[in-house]
Amino acid sequence: MKVTVYALIHDDPYAVGELMSVLPRQSEPPMEIVSFIPYDLSDASMKRIEKRSSAIIVVPDLLYGSAVNRAIAERDDDVIVFLDSSLVPSNQVWMERLTHPIIWGDVDAVAGRMAQDLYTNFFIQNDFAVDLKKAEETGRLPFFHFMFSNLAGSRRFFLDNPFPALYIEDFILGWAIENSGKVTYCKDAVIHPLIHFTADGYMLLYQRLARALRGRVRFPLFRSVDIFFRGIWRDFWRMYQNGNPLWMFYSIYMRLIQAFGFYSGSFYRTQM
Repeated sequence: MKVTVYALIHDDPYAVGELMSVLPRQSEPPMEIVSFIPYDLSDASMKRIEKRSSAIIVVPDLLYGSAVNRAIAERDDDVIVFLDSSLVPSNQVWMERLTHPIIWGDVDAVAGRMAQDLYTNFFIQNDFAVDLKKAEETGRLPFFHFMFSNLAGSRRFFLDNPFPALYIEDFILGWAIENSGKVTYCKDAVIHPLIHFTADGYMLLYQRLARALRGRVRFPLFRSVDIFFRGIWRDFWRMYQNGNPLWMFYSIYMRLIQAFGFYSGSFYRTQM
């Protein structure tokens, strides 16, 4: 069975080089790498991509969702894995854990998780932990899981559920809003970011989420307030369990950023 990684490339030579060196060291299964690149990719990044990629697809209009749909239709890949070039697998069995359930025919698609760090990611992982309990009850995964790619599925599944024509940061998230109930979560398929996840980046995530949900949320202000207080409660309970009450001050700061990002993203349409 042919497994192919669709690498979504940002113009960062260091990150691209790291990803291209890590993927071949995965334990199994053997894979091909198809790189989706912007039209103005630098020579330094291109050199690193050319060494490992079996195919390079230029996205001239930067609408990665459309380019991915065309590639899925035209190629003969059996299992497709999506990974952003700013993220790399945390261990050598990442590919195995993400794809084996699909290869065995148990599920159609699998989403992994991002490794936890001590700062912004603490709050995202806290959201994951709480929302996964709801996912077990409702059968639907929260949108957070799809903001970082780390998604695999069968070719037939993606042909039946094509991606929206959106930018590189948005098309998997936009797709998840329509299809999240059809994806199985694997906590052991772990990736980690190659860049520091800043407070500004955290705000951008929620601006993108709000933009993707535009028209579905009737009262953005109420939703933003709800995000803030639900987040505070989650953090308070986790910090109480871990005996770290001083983190509550940082939690208030980050949840305000989160709520403001969602609220502002509901009204402003910018390319992020």
